[in-house]
Amino acid sequence: MNEKLLEEDRVNRERALLLDSFIVEAPAGAGKTELLTQRYLRLLAVVRQPEEIVAITFTNKAAAEMKNRILESLELAAAGKAPEAPHKRITYALAQQALAAAAAHGWQLLAQPARLAILTIDSLCANLARQMPILSSFGAQPKISADPERHYDEAVRRTLGMLDETQGEAESGSASVSTSAIGDALRYLDNDVARASRLLAGMLARRDQWLRHIVNHGPCEEAEAGLMIMVGRDLAQAARGLSGPLQSLLMPAARYAAANLPDDAAMAALARWSAALSTLPEALPEWRALAELLLTGKNTLRKKLTVNEGFPPGPASEPHKKAVLAALGELSAADAEAIARIRKLPDPRYREEEWRIVEALAKLLKLAAVQLWAVFHEAGEADFVEVAQRALAALGDDESPSDLALALDYRISHLLVDEFQDTSPTQVALLQRLT
Repeated sequence: MNEKLLEEDRVNRERALLLDSFIVEAPAGAGKTELLTQRYLRLLAVVRQPEEIVAITFTNKAAAEMKNRILESLELAAAGKAPEAPHKRITYALAQQALAAAAAHGWQLLAQPARLAILTIDSLCANLARQMPILSSFGAQPKISADPERHYDEAVRRTLGMLDETQGEAESGSASVSTSAIGDALRYLDNDVARASRLLAGMLARRDQWLRHIVNHGPCEEAEAGLMIMVGRDLAQAARGLSGPLQSLLMPAARYAAANLPDDAAMAALARWSAALSTLPEALPEWRALAELLLTGKNTLRKKLTVNEGFPPGPASEPHKKAVLAALGELSAADAEAIARIRKLPDPRYREEEWRIVEALAKLLKLAAVQLWAVFHEAGEADFVEVAQRALAALGDDESPSDLALALDYRISHLLVDEFQDTSPTQVALLQRLT
């Protein structure tokens, strides 16, 4: 079995060096960085200029380490020092091919290592925004703030201060929709300004995750759609433990128990249960009822069933008790946790008052984002999120790519992204534009 896995690993590593696109997934210590180095060297042998390959990491340290690995591999190949380890010999052979290409094109890589485009994604964004200052809306390139939190706090102070400035207008009935939203949001947070400030500042630091949703779409529709997705995901997790056969075992007992309880009891939703429960959000009432049947108040699996659960003393209850206890015996602690999460799930559709609060919070976030832009502009600074958003703007869009995007289309042939799981939504969109 081990030999088979090793052979499969070898074949996959060879495939990753072909001139195709790949996603490489492997645990820590599996040699992903060595494979990335090999891939870079492999590409050096086929491009016209080394700048056609752009390797992206997330920290300056990682970028420096990767550049050092590539340079060391090229230096070993230039010195003719073949290593003994099999995987290092592959790197050595690829480095020799890269050096041959460099010699043919006159690149002088060892003398000019700056031609190896290995940089952080933040540096890439800054470079793009700098090349198109008008389209990126920056004008003069701002400095990256060493303390962006103070700018978040100032933007929040200005946003919430809008309510005080218009207090007189509100009393006269002429308050704006914006200040009304601020008031609604604060009331929802029990007028706790300190808490609202903390929450808003934290959201501004992560605005690349939400800003496009409230700008491009209706916040309520997106919020409810997201809520339904999350509810459905948790129901699906519970359903993995509560398989169809297990649910079939529980159905007669659940109907029996529901018949012995008041109509307003938590388990009443199971009175007509006769088919496996759907994982759609609409089935949440039945899932909640099933959670009541299977779990104690402390969210542990039940070990006994009493009249409180719909099983009064007597022979009629015994077969149903046995069925439920048998099903409980098939469930694990992880299954219990998944079922317990159902109890915490909110209703998948908002009520009218909840719609109003979602809209108020969305408007509050939008106002805070506008204030943050003003704060950054006044200070001549920005954070990495802002730079990434402006870099994205500098590339245009799919329908109208900018001159910079068209130029990069010819200049960049290969993108290598290390630790891709750490990319933000804005960074993913940026990579999509570049490809």
